This record gives sequence, C-alpha cells and structure tokens, in this order.
Amino acid sequence: MDTLRSALARLKAVTLEHVASRPITTGLRAPAVSLTFDDVPQSAVRNGVPILLDHHADATFYVASGLGSDDGGLAAFDLETLNRHGFDIACHTYSHYSLDQGTTEGLALDAERNRVAFEERGLRPARDFSYPFGEVTASAKRVIGRSYATARSVYPGVNGQGSDLLLLRANTLFSSTVNWEAVGRLLGEAAERTGWVIFYTHGVDDNADVRGCTPDDLDRFLIECERAGLGPRSVRSVGEELLPHWP
Repeated sequence: MDTLRSALARLKAVTLEHVASRPITTGLRAPAVSLTFDDVPQSAVRNGVPILLDHHADATFYVASGLGSDDGGLAAFDLETLNRHGFDIACHTYSHYSLDQGTTEGLALDAERNRVAFEERGLRPARDFSYPFGEVTASAKRVIGRSYATARSVYPGVNGQGSDLLLLRANTLFSSTVNWEAVGRLLGEAAERTGWVIFYTHGVDDNADVRGCTPDDLDRFLIECERAGLGPRSVRSVGEELLPHWP
C-alpha cells in the first residue's frame, strides 16, 4: 500500500510540474541547501533558533499567522524574535487553510489575509509560499503564482534547471523517520548537480512529534551540511538568485 501511495504521489508531482509551471531557467552560482519550518510551533523558535545561530545558518519559517500559541503556532514574541534575527518569514496562509476541504479562491483569500497580518506586524511582504498539508492543484499553483515567486511542496527530490519554482521539491527532516544516509545522498546530489535541496520540519523538541525533530538531530543536520560544504540559505535568498526581477 505504501509503495502504491508513493508511486501515485510521484505521478501527481510529475503531472503538476508541467501545468501552470514557473521553470528554473538559470543555474545557481553554487549548490544550495535550505532548511524550512512549517506551521512554526513555538519550539521551532525557542529551541531551534539558538542552534541555527550557533551554526551561522539561515532558514525559512513558513508562518500561518492565525495559528496562535494555543493552536501550536507562534506568539507575537516569537515572531519578533525571528524578525529581529533576520530570518526569512514566508507565507503558509493565515489559518493553515486546507485546500482539500476548501477552494482555490479560499486559499488565495486566506493567503492574502496572512499578507495583511504580516504588514500589520511590520514584517516585509512574504516572497515565498508553502502549501498547507502539502495540498496542491494546478489551479492553486496559478493563483499562488500571481502573488509569490516560489511555492514549496512536500514532494521529495533536488531542484535544478527546469524544476518548477511553484512546486519546489522538499524532503522531510523528521526525527521519527530520518535516514542520515539519505540526507547525505541528497546533499551530495545537490553538490554534484549544482542543485538546490530543501528540507522541512515543524517543531524542535526533545520529545519531538512525528513531524518534528529533536535539537540533537537539528544540530546533526547542520553539521552534515557543513561537511558537504553547504551553508543553509533561506528560500528567499536562493529564489532571488534564480528569479531576481520578480515581480
């Protein structure tokens, strides 16, 4: 069953990459790795940021402003911490909108609500987007592409010339399932192809849930990046290199 599910996901990814796409047409100056956090529970900031700072590593935090701390989201203090340290704050809709239960128009409106919330908090406009729950359709790509330079998926792989900026491939960094040999292979592939490999997680906690990672694993990941000669960059930084004149 898992094999069939994986095969169907790969087929869907390949199909979606060829509709409403924004292909990468220029190469990177050097291979790149990005670490991203979805939803951004408080632990990602309070436990994760000190580790990132220790390694001089950048990261992208896909924030859904409507998720308050009671819902597993950020408090105002945590968002200010990210902003003060210069981390990339990107859009994950306002309410962590479920496209599976909603509409493309609803997704666009909810993302716009998040843009307004960012503005009200004095944050710069988000340039990049991550699809909540990994739910994406061709129509969602079209509407999100009007307001965002890139959109990150949950389909695994390494991005390179010809890859779709509106369906960026990304790989899990979950302590419950992490395979360090696979992480090393992905970093190696990015280095060999001068590609862009993205990883994503959620919270950072000693008792990490199935979608998060422990502080030790976050530290190990950053060490693996250093060994590969890849210092983590924000999605905005790499996206600006690939698409400098957007919009």
